[in-house]
Amino acid sequence: MKDSQKTKTQLIDELEVMRQRTNKKGLAKTRSDRAKQRLKDSEIRYRRLFETAQDGILILDAETGQITDVNPFLMDMLGYPYEEFIGKRLWEIGPFKDVEASKTAYRELQAEKYVRYENLPLETRDKRQIQVEFVSNIYKVNHSRVIQCNIRDITARKQIERQLIFHAEVLDQISDAVVLIDNTRIVRYWNKGAERQYGLSEEEASGKPLGELYQYLWLKAEDEQASVKALGTRGFWSGDNLHIRRDGMRLYVHSSVSTIKDKDGKVIGMLAVIRDVTGRTELDLLKDEFIGLVSHEMRTPLTVVIGCLDTTLKRGELLSQDKINELLNDAHYEALSLSNILENLLELSRTQAKRLLLYSEPMRFEKLAEEVVKEFKGQSAHQFILDFPSELPSVEADTLRVRRILYNLLQNAVKYSPAGSKINVFAREEPDYLVIGISNQGSGISAEDQTKLFHSFQRLGAEPYGEIKGIGLGLMVCLRLVEAHGGKIWVESAPKKGSTFYFTLPLIYREK
Repeated sequence: MKDSQKTKTQLIDELEVMRQRTNKKGLAKTRSDRAKQRLKDSEIRYRRLFETAQDGILILDAETGQITDVNPFLMDMLGYPYEEFIGKRLWEIGPFKDVEASKTAYRELQAEKYVRYENLPLETRDKRQIQVEFVSNIYKVNHSRVIQCNIRDITARKQIERQLIFHAEVLDQISDAVVLIDNTRIVRYWNKGAERQYGLSEEEASGKPLGELYQYLWLKAEDEQASVKALGTRGFWSGDNLHIRRDGMRLYVHSSVSTIKDKDGKVIGMLAVIRDVTGRTELDLLKDEFIGLVSHEMRTPLTVVIGCLDTTLKRGELLSQDKINELLNDAHYEALSLSNILENLLELSRTQAKRLLLYSEPMRFEKLAEEVVKEFKGQSAHQFILDFPSELPSVEADTLRVRRILYNLLQNAVKYSPAGSKINVFAREEPDYLVIGISNQGSGISAEDQTKLFHSFQRLGAEPYGEIKGIGLGLMVCLRLVEAHGGKIWVESAPKKGSTFYFTLPLIYREK
């Protein structure tokens, strides 16, 4: 009897070990599938960036030197079709006619992680001579080394620099800072762009020794030293560095500095063209933040969905029907949350690409509001109140887009108001427009925060009602969709007095 009982215990232990191993394998496979999907999404995103980049991009195999890819902008710049590039080396295609120079350049590209050429002459297919800025980076893709070459046509910029003395009035109209320094290191020209960029007038800068302006033009001594060395050996220097305005504001800039020579080849000064790239740099930082935020916010609902479904599938026979229903409801709710994030991203993408098409038709807003509020009633502990006149006129609108607007505003009201509080949806008729409002009993929004509401990635932080989820795109999407309908959107709020969001839609007719 004891031997029999021992055998059963051992069997149960062995079955439990087998179950745990199976669960681990399933979890590993799920993680692998998610990783593959993230990789696929990343490849699609960066392919779009490659195809739409406003610089020419050439991809080389670092080992063979053969061209493996080229973007449309470079094909347009040089006038050659895709087939003329692929599988060939630099010195085998038309623009790079100097074979030895091209081979030497290729060896430099192989040896250095980062290479930059300026004033590189190229010949287009229609025999035009252009000057380009050539920047390369080398990195690994799928265990293979590739060289990415960014090629920018700088012909026009170089022409402007050469004619600086004769066309100063033209240079005052451009946004870049243009500074001319003679061989005694005295500033001789300071254009309007430099005035705007650094907060120093031409009278304050022109005629001053360069040393007096270092605090504005060179925040780091090593940048200034690198430029002097490059000017002495190559006649030009180009790089990204940090500058500072008179008011203390820091600027990220891209500077190109070239020596100026007379007809006998003697250096008589140098020319600096400085572009403020602060916005672009901040945008890059914002994109990095956005990617991290989206990844986090999408991971949470996905984890819940997968966990609920996995538990239901593997342990369903051990669970009560009520527990199974609870798990499925949780999965459904989080799937809707994920769908809402994706829909907002798609709508914002369409508006920014100017590809948003509205399919307007006569619509009864009160019926749509009833449908959307019904969805929220099953997901939220708030009290939803609909308040419409007995005869509300129809509007001319895209039903799906108005549903998106209303959904985002209701979701916002739920997030920023305590559970059990009232959320009102109401409307009133005004000449030519229907005014729609969504009010909540939250803690309200300060005047300062109201100015931030309709910008990307804006979340007003944690509220006393729990952690605020989302990526801060809902109100931005509402703004774009309302404006696409010819309406407007705004908020009325004060701290501790709740908030009401209003938007308008055009009327199609008046009911009498």
